[in-house]
Amino acid sequence: MGTDAGKNREKYLAMLKTAVEEARIGLREGGIPIGAALFEREGKLLGRGHNRRVQDGDPSAHGETDAFRKAGRQRSYRDKSW
Repeated sequence: MGTDAGKNREKYLAMLKTAVEEARIGLREGGIPIGAALFEREGKLLGRGHNRRVQDGDPSAHGETDAFRKAGRQRSYRDKSW
């Protein structure tokens, strides 16, 4: 594996770890264990969240929605990943 590929792999694993941590938080709260995280292209964390459908009684409270809400208003979501 090349150096760039190895760096990207580590970066993506760290991003995934953030989402997994959120999923575990949701499970501890008695909810559905789905986590999400929103990052800039360079790897800066903008927001993280987890599925809150059970906890809030809201069928639209998906993990991605929670992460976007916690990221707050952005000028643009271009070059963001989740």
